[in-house]
Amino acid sequence: MAITIEKIYWLPRLKTIWTNFYESNSSLSIFQSYEFMFNFWNNSWIYCLTHKEIPIFYLIRNDGIPCMIAPLCKKATGIYEIMGNKTDANIVILYTPPPPQLKFM
Repeated sequence: MAITIEKIYWLPRLKTIWTNFYESNSSLSIFQSYEFMFNFWNNSWIYCLTHKEIPIFYLIRNDGIPCMIAPLCKKATGIYEIMGNKTDANIVILYTPPPPQLKFM
């Protein structure tokens, strides 16, 4: 079992995977849809630039199969926070159902 993590800066690269995750997992909220995140990401650049944050999406694969997407922001201090958590909304990590059982060796 190989876990790989890919760093992605350009959200549209994840559209197909994101949409498949969202459509196959009925427990996700509208705030986890690709359309919501795309609009949030697309309209937050001024905020990110003025606050020196970089939006980064981490795609986690289990044996080459996508199983999670973690939308994060990296601050100038090096600290990461969940993207969208500007008002403590706690937009959570997107995952394929059921939540994957990742085993790290």
